[in-house]
Amino acid sequence: MTLELEEEEVTVWRLRRLDHLRNTLRVIPHVIRINSLPRFCKSSIYFRRYPSIKTVLLAWGACRSAVACQSFVIDVIVCNRRPPQCKRPFSRSLITLPSDHGLAWDTPDLSGVRITFSGFSCCSACIVPDPPRPPESPSLSRTRRTVSVSDRELCGPQHHNVPGRFNSTQILKRLREQFHTSVDAYIIPMADAHMSEYVSECDGRVEYVSGFTGSAATAVVTRDKAALWTDGRYFLQAEQELDCNWILMKSGLDDTPSVNDWLLEELKEGQAVWVDATLVAAATATNNIKLFAKHNIDYRAEGVNLVDIIWSTDNRTECSNSTIFPLDLRFAGRRWQDKLEDVRKKLDEVKVDALLINALDEVAWLYNLRGQDQQSSPVFRSYAVVDRDNAWLFTPLHKVTDRVKTHLNSETCSGGVDCVQVRDYDSFFVILEDLSKQWSKVLLPSPWSYSGGATYRMLSALGVPLEDPKIVSQPSPIVGLKASKNAVEVEGYIRCQIRDSATLVEFLEFLESQIEDGQYWTEVSAAEELKKRRNVQEYNMGLSFSAISAFGSNGAIIHYKPSPESDREINRTSTYLLDSGGQYLDGTTDVTRTMHYGTPTAKQIEAYTRVLMGSIDLARLVFPEGTSDSGLDIAARFPLYSAGLNYRHGTGHGIGVYLFVHEAPTQLRIYGKEPHGLYENYFMSDEPGYYEDGEFGIRLETIVQTVVKDTPYNFDNKKYLGFKAVTLVPFEPKLIDTSIMTDEQLNWLNDYHRDVRAVLGPVLQQRQNGRALKWLTSKTQPLQPSVRPGFRSSASEFIAPSLLCVGSLLLQTVVRS
Repeated sequence: MTLELEEEEVTVWRLRRLDHLRNTLRVIPHVIRINSLPRFCKSSIYFRRYPSIKTVLLAWGACRSAVACQSFVIDVIVCNRRPPQCKRPFSRSLITLPSDHGLAWDTPDLSGVRITFSGFSCCSACIVPDPPRPPESPSLSRTRRTVSVSDRELCGPQHHNVPGRFNSTQILKRLREQFHTSVDAYIIPMADAHMSEYVSECDGRVEYVSGFTGSAATAVVTRDKAALWTDGRYFLQAEQELDCNWILMKSGLDDTPSVNDWLLEELKEGQAVWVDATLVAAATATNNIKLFAKHNIDYRAEGVNLVDIIWSTDNRTECSNSTIFPLDLRFAGRRWQDKLEDVRKKLDEVKVDALLINALDEVAWLYNLRGQDQQSSPVFRSYAVVDRDNAWLFTPLHKVTDRVKTHLNSETCSGGVDCVQVRDYDSFFVILEDLSKQWSKVLLPSPWSYSGGATYRMLSALGVPLEDPKIVSQPSPIVGLKASKNAVEVEGYIRCQIRDSATLVEFLEFLESQIEDGQYWTEVSAAEELKKRRNVQEYNMGLSFSAISAFGSNGAIIHYKPSPESDREINRTSTYLLDSGGQYLDGTTDVTRTMHYGTPTAKQIEAYTRVLMGSIDLARLVFPEGTSDSGLDIAARFPLYSAGLNYRHGTGHGIGVYLFVHEAPTQLRIYGKEPHGLYENYFMSDEPGYYEDGEFGIRLETIVQTVVKDTPYNFDNKKYLGFKAVTLVPFEPKLIDTSIMTDEQLNWLNDYHRDVRAVLGPVLQQRQNGRALKWLTSKTQPLQPSVRPGFRSSASEFIAPSLLCVGSLLLQTVVRS
C-alpha cells in the first residue's frame, strides 16, 4: 500500500548516518509521534510525549548488530499534520518504553517507544532520538520554579511530630551564628577529606546538622533558609527524616534546581558562599569560583569548617584509632612493589613526575594494607604520593605497627623504589608543598565515577591553579588497575561468593520456615540473625554495609535502614526485600533477593517477573571490550519500560575485593554523564528494581564477572565480553510469571538455578544442613513456560538482541584510561 500525502504536507530525507539525522532533527520542533503506518508496519517506532500532536515522524531500518545502527540508510518522513493512516491501532506484540525522568540531557529520550518485530528476520528499527537538550546555562536558570518547604508532603500542620524526626532548629541557629558578617551561605557536602562516597561517623556533618542518614546529599544553609539535595534512592527517606526547617531538593527531577542555580537565585551581589576546601573537589571549586564571580558573588573554599566549630561542643564522635594491617599475598595476589611499578609505567605514559592519591581504597589497594576507620569498609585515613623514585604513605603514626613497617620496608627508608616512607597524616600538606617544588608535572586526580578526585586543599598546596601546565587533571590510573582483578583475586572472590551465598541460603530457608510456623520476626531481628551467621564464616571481617531489611511499604524506600522506630514485623501479607553483604579477606559481597511468605498480588508477581527479566537480559548481553557501562542499562529497564514501570537508581556498580562495596569505575546508569569502559575481570552488580510508594519494593541483585565470550568472529580484533553470575542464590518461583518471559530468559533462569544447585548442594551437604539443601532443591526446580490467553511471547518479539539495537545510540566504546 502506498502512503499518499500532499506535497506540502511531507518532507523526505535520505540519510546515511544517524548523526546527520540528529542534526536534522534539531530544526524540527516538537517531534511528538512516530506511528505504525500501513506501508511500514513491519518495523516502526512510536513516541508520545505530550497530548497535542504537531509533528509525525516515521523512521525505519534493519540492523544486523548494534554497530550497524550507526551507519544504516534511514528514510525520514516528517508530516505537518497527522494522516488518517496514523490512526491504525497497534498489535498486542508491541512493547512500550515510557520516559525515564533520570535521563541525562545528552542521551536519547526513549519516551513512550513502541516496537514491533513481526515478520522481521534480523533486528528491529533503530530508535531515533529527540534532539539533545543542551545543559542549562546558570545565567538562565533563574526562571526555574521556586522550590520551598511548602512542597514537602510531610510538612503540613498535621506533621509536626513525625516519629523519629530530628529537630534541627537549635543547630541551625548556632551554625548561623558562625556566619558573622562574612558568610551568607554555607555548603556542607556529604564528604570527607578523601572524597569518599561513604563517610565515617566523625565526618557525618550533614547528618549532624539535618538528621538525614542517607549516603548521598549536599546541605546548604543560608541566613534564612536550609536546603538538602539528594537523589531518587532517598526521596522517601529524606521526607521522613528532615524536619520542616529544610527544603527537600529532589536531584534529577526537571523542576529541581542545582545547588549553584539555587544559590545564584538566593544570593545578592556582593554576598559570599563558603565551603570547606578539604571537602570539595579541586575542579568543582575552581569552576564555582569563576561562575559566582560572574554574578559578583564571592565563592570561597576555606580551611575552616563552621560545622566542626559547633560540633566540637556536642560530644562529636571520635575518629577511629584502630591500627592498620597488611593484607596477605594469598588474598592480594600481587606485591605492592609490583603495583608501584605498574603505577610508574602509567606516569610515564602521561609524562608526569608524580601522582597524588587521596582516595582511601586506592591507598589501601596500592600498599596491600587494610584498616577499620570506616564502618563496613576496610580502609584507613591516609594519603599517598608516588613519583618516579619514591613512595610515601601519610597516616596517623599510632596506626602503624611494627608489622606494617616491616611490610613496607619503612624502618630505615629514606627513599628508593623498594620502600615506602611513612609520615604522619597531619604533615601531608606541609610536606606536599615542599615536594611539589621538585616536580615539573603532577597528576592531580579528577572526579570519576565513585572516586571524588583531589580536593581544592590539595591543589592549594601545589601553589598553582588547576589550569597551570604543571597540573595534569585526569582520573587516577589506580582506578582501572584496581578494577581489573588479578587471577588470585578472581579465584578468591568466587570462593568468597560461594561461602556467602550458602550462608544466605541457609538463612532464607530458616526465616521462611519460621514465618510459616507463625514465629515472630521483624526487620531488625532478621538482619541481626543474618549478621551473626555471616560473622562466623571463614575469613569474615564484618558486614559490607548495614542490611536493608525491608518489609512491605518499607521496601519502597530504596536505601531503607531498619531502626527501632521503623521496625516492622515480617509476615505473610507482603514482600520482604533483603539487601545485604559481608566483608571477607578474599572478597566483598552484596546481594539482594525479594521474598513473599504468603500469597502475592498479581501486581507484585508481574513487577517481580519484569525485574527478573531485566536482570536476565542484562546478564545475557555480549559486547566489545571497552563498551561504556551506562549504555547497557537500557537492557535491564526494557521489560519494566514495556509495562510503563521504572526505578530511580542505577542498575549496577563495581565492587571491590575486600574494599569498597561501590567501587569505581563501573556505574550502570542510564542517566550517567560520563562513560566508563568495561574490561575483563571486572566485578559489578546487576540490580534492577521496582518500588511502589507506600506498598512494596522489589530488587534483585546478583554480582557478575566480566568474562571473555567465545564468538565466531572478532571484529576490529577486539575481545567480546559477557557476564558470569557469581552470586548463587535462587529466585522466588512463586513470584515468577513465566507467561511473560521469553524462551531465552527462561532457559537462562533454569541454567542459573541448575548451577546454583550444583555448586551449593555439596557445600550444604558438607555443612550437614539437610533442611537448607531440601529448600534449595525446591527453589531451583526447572520452570516450565506457560501461555496466557491472547498473549504470545517469543524471541522475535522481546529479546535482548533487539535491545542492542535500541541501545545502540547509548553504547559507546571508550579508551581505557
